[in-house]
Amino acid sequence: MKIIYLLVLLALFTPFVVGCSNSNSNSERLIAIREIAWSSVPNQDREQLHPVWKNAEVKRINFDEMINEYSIPKGGAEPKKIENLYKVTFDKNHVIFVDGKTNKVVGTIFNENSLG
Repeated sequence: MKIIYLLVLLALFTPFVVGCSNSNSNSERLIAIREIAWSSVPNQDREQLHPVWKNAEVKRINFDEMINEYSIPKGGAEPKKIENLYKVTFDKNHVIFVDGKTNKVVGTIFNENSLG
């Protein structure tokens, strides 16, 4: 009887344990993406962004959104579709796109008028 009771409890609580570990893994992934984006910020912009960079919004986006809304990449080349794409927004003048599969920056938006 005790064994059945323990098995029922184990079955009930297993999804919660797995869910928590997935959440931590996802959070760590977003932190890594943010750090990749931060490493690509030009030195002249780092001082301005230093107080806020660890709070930059990291959001997984659709590839077509990057192409249509932000016109990246530029230059007329046919872009390679990216399935695992993240947008990191430090502020309205500094947005960086990271390929989550290769961990490489695939696009940037820097407003040069943002510097004081």
